[in-house]
Amino acid sequence: ANHPTRSADTMTPEQARKLELSAAEIYEVTPTPMLDRSQNPSGSRLWWMTCFGYWLFGSFGLFFSLKEWLDPAFSDWLAPGPGSPLLGDSGRMLVFEAGPAGVQSKLLGVQANLLEGVLLDVGALSLLSCWFESRRMQLLTAYAAPVSAAYFLLNIFYFQLTGAPEMVPAMLLLGAPPILLSLLRLKIFLRDEAALATYAAYLAAIGAAVLGGGLLLQQRAEAHRADIHLFVAVRDHFTSNGFTWTAGLDYPDGFKPPRASGWLGLF
Repeated sequence: ANHPTRSADTMTPEQARKLELSAAEIYEVTPTPMLDRSQNPSGSRLWWMTCFGYWLFGSFGLFFSLKEWLDPAFSDWLAPGPGSPLLGDSGRMLVFEAGPAGVQSKLLGVQANLLEGVLLDVGALSLLSCWFESRRMQLLTAYAAPVSAAYFLLNIFYFQLTGAPEMVPAMLLLGAPPILLSLLRLKIFLRDEAALATYAAYLAAIGAAVLGGGLLLQQRAEAHRADIHLFVAVRDHFTSNGFTWTAGLDYPDGFKPPRASGWLGLF
């Protein structure tokens, strides 16, 4: 009577069964600290690996965003002169391609460099937000990163239409990982099934928008065949001539644009 507990030998079968059930419940609901990454994300090596991934892809997006908004001045400032496929004189190639009268703008129906600059800037938010552990910042990171990814994935259709299929793997490499990274991070660190279901619907909408944009490019390509061919000719001359395009010229150095009637007559 002086002991608050009974030994196993004096327990009835019913009491023993209740004790086993209680122990099982405690075992199931008590989290194991080492596995519960949602409680302390920064204590996990995987968390820092995802941060590095966001930083890496966000940096690429930010770089291309600056080019979309500021070229040719930005590329001339970083590395003036010919010889670079991304900087220097290549800034004028980007303006020719994605500026107000560029072939990319004509295919999209809007000024391409402005649209792409906005998409890349939204994605670049993840470059900063990825380091914070709060639920709000984790969701901001997950929702922002796929927006810039959509830019790269949409370019898969564009490069196919403009005769540069060799660029497709690069666009996949820049577009797919941020989406997969966001899914992985939400599932492991946020651990909210409702939020994950909403996020899956969001990604489906992003995918539908990319597919719709690709179909729009293909639909408008027929009406701009001459523009596409002129662009391809200019691009091929520019790359084969050492990426040289002197400021103030309408076309790369040495390129002789055909007469409008003769050029259009080829198609």
